Amino acid sequence: MLYNFKSQAIVAKARAIYGRRLTEDDYKQLVMKTSVSEVCAYLKNTDRYSKILSSVNERTVHRGQVENLIRRNNFRIYEKLYVYDNKSNDDFYTYYLQKVQIKEILNAIMFINAGKDDDYITSFPAFLMAHSEIDLIKLAKANTFDELLGVIKNTRYYKVLKPFAKNGSTKVDFLACEKALYTDYYKNLLEVIQKSYGKKTAAELRQAILMKVDLYNIMAAFRMRVMFNIEPEKIISAMIPIKNKVSKKQMDELLELKTAKEMAEQMPALAYFKDIPQIHSGSIEASVRITRGKAFGHLLRKSASAPVIVYALLELLETETQNVTTIIEGVRYSITPDEIEQMIVTF
Repeated sequence: MLYNFKSQAIVAKARAIYGRRLTEDDYKQLVMKTSVSEVCAYLKNTDRYSKILSSVNERTVHRGQVENLIRRNNFRIYEKLYVYDNKSNDDFYTYYLQKVQIKEILNAIMFINAGKDDDYITSFPAFLMAHSEIDLIKLAKANTFDELLGVIKNTRYYKVLKPFAKNGSTKVDFLACEKALYTDYYKNLLEVIQKSYGKKTAAELRQAILMKVDLYNIMAAFRMRVMFNIEPEKIISAMIPIKNKVSKKQMDELLELKTAKEMAEQMPALAYFKDIPQIHSGSIEASVRITRGKAFGHLLRKSASAPVIVYALLELLETETQNVTTIIEGVRYSITPDEIEQMIVTF
């Protein structure tokens, strides 16, 4: 009985946080700003960001500072909901921290490949240092892939990435590492869900996760095929090998296309995009984000399961963070308000 009460309280807390999200009108106002300072000043007057940005001087703020503060706040929300649910399944609830750690490992690999390790040292999220099983300072200082492997040796990520070591070479196949890490992550998460929750909660979480994998693969197809003209066989080898609603036949047909226009015309045939009103060559990525936002917004409003609600909320907070980052970058580089607005996802 007590746990049921706490579960209901978690649902209420998560929905209250969701209720303070930026609105469509907020976004319309934000895209009209002409500087990062103006964007920050507006955000400081919203219910969602007034406390998060209270210590920021909007006249001297920079993009990285705003993004790090928002990411830190999202992590604090995760912590509070996780700790409050003190009978929660630890194996499932650590998924968020695992995902953040994977992103940091991939960032480190990217900077090692580029030979710009100092840039990563100045950009990694210091707020994670007390929570991560990885020594993030050592990770940031790694100059070679072998050094990176040494930092993560006592984690599950070591076994995943060890096969990509190349006898002291400083560069490795980033896409192969990304695929391996996320394949291991999602397969493990699906196993944890199956053994940890009842039928309804497990089904809701499984559907949400498989959708994310499908959308990840669709984005890989679009970026690699249209932007870089990579051959279909190589694209398939870079995809997460977990299938759901997008069949092999549909993916093969998608990969035969070579332009954004052709791919946009094909996407409404896929299950996830039948209800997206406008898909054109300039909005494929936005359409993917809209699909994801609609699905998680629906889950958060309709599900009665605390783990499902928390998962959906954290996904939506990431979408909002991406929206804010997109606006700041757009304003910074003088992109027109209409163009920025096309890249924003409201939910």
